[in-house]
Amino acid sequence: MKLTNAEIYNATGPLKKLMEQTFPVKTSLALVKLSRKIGEQYVMIEEVRNGLVKKYGEVNPANVTQLMVRQMIPKLDNEGNPVVVNEVPEMELNPNFEKFVLEHNELMLQETEIVFEPVELPDTLEIDPATLMALEAFIKA
Repeated sequence: MKLTNAEIYNATGPLKKLMEQTFPVKTSLALVKLSRKIGEQYVMIEEVRNGLVKKYGEVNPANVTQLMVRQMIPKLDNEGNPVVVNEVPEMELNPNFEKFVLEHNELMLQETEIVFEPVELPDTLEIDPATLMALEAFIKA
């Protein structure tokens, strides 16, 4: 089945959440197989995504070991000091943010062929709609 990287990326967390529950052996095995198939692609997507954050990001002032890509950044004067008006720093669009978003969207829209059997979940399973929505391409109705 052809899937976008976004479908794979967005399904990973909900799939992990689903796998924390107890199922019959057949369903459990199908979920493990699906998780492995998706996991292989997820690792590659995350590697490229992290590369984009490193390319366009900056150190998070709240956590110096973390990079982040901010949409808005403080406007600086000619000497590199923040411009402050009425005790509030002026903000401007971060030029790297738009570049990051364009490349990130390009990554997420790429399609990948993954061969897997859709998982049939028990009718008695109670699952929240957000989790179900993220897994829609991977399960049998």
